[in-house]
Parts: sequence; C-alpha cells; structure tokens
Amino acid sequence: MDKKDIILNNINMIDILDKYNIKRKGYMFHCCFHGKDKNASAKAYKNSYYCFACNCTGDLIDFVQRYFNLSFREAMEKINIDFNLGLKLNEHISKEKLKQLEKQRLERIRKRNIINEKIKKACSYYYIYKKSLNSLKSSITLDNWEDVVPATIYLEEYLNKLELYTENLANSIDK
Repeated sequence: MDKKDIILNNINMIDILDKYNIKRKGYMFHCCFHGKDKNASAKAYKNSYYCFACNCTGDLIDFVQRYFNLSFREAMEKINIDFNLGLKLNEHISKEKLKQLEKQRLERIRKRNIINEKIKKACSYYYIYKKSLNSLKSSITLDNWEDVVPATIYLEEYLNKLELYTENLANSIDK
C-alpha cells in the first residue's frame, strides 16, 4: 500500500472540510473553487468531492492541493502533518511554509468576509432606494411631477451605480 492509499484509507473528505473550517451541511458544502454560491453546490463523498456547479472533482488530496495551491507531494505532507499520520514522505514542507500557507488562506477568508459584508450592505441600500423609488413613482401627479421626477431620476442612477458596485465586489471575491 503506497502513502497515497494510506492517506485515502485513514482520512475522509468530511475530516478535510472540518479540519480546514469549510462550512458544510451534512455532505454538502459551498465549493471553494468558483464564485459565490447561494446554495451549497459541492458534495463530499468518502474520500472525494464533486461540485455540481463548476464540475470540479477529485480526491481529498487533490482538494487540499488545489485549496492551498500546493504540489501533490506538499499536499500529502500537509495532510500527514495536520492529521498526525506519521508517514515518512520524501519531500518535506517546512513548518514555516505551512504557517505561511495558513496565513495566506486566512487572509483570503478575511478579505472574502469583508467583501461579503460590503455586498450585504450594498444590497440593503439597494432595497431601501428601490422601495423609495417605487413609492416616488407611484406618487407622481400633475401637480408635483416637476419636484418628484428629478428625484426619481437621481434614485435610478444611484441604483444603477449600486448594482455595478455590487457586481464588482462579487467579481473581486475570486481574485
């Protein structure tokens, strides 16, 4: 039995998701390899995964390799160290490198959370302004149209800018 088989027989995909704090509901989780999901799009199997949105698939070593941007050997070493398997692997990834990779991963998560908060705030503003715009439009009469129409034009322009801002934020998550 080679070292890859030992890892695959001793660790399962759920262990990987939990170890690296990837939120899940049962066997379903949000795929880390494409844009934001409203619903969990990936499914964990015994020692593999599949994303129904982007068709990304692989075993748990492939997942760690891709998630942390490691070589195959480095991913096996990371799993070996993180799960205390005690395997003797040829290439050794230093603890400093692991700390650096973990720091980079946490920074990506922090940035993603900041962007998600900005998106939530922008969406709430969008909802408020959209409601105000609809209210203004419904209150236009011949007597007040000169006062109300400029406000509705302003709100429509603001809503367009807010929509573009939210789209740009959502696109920046992947970068």
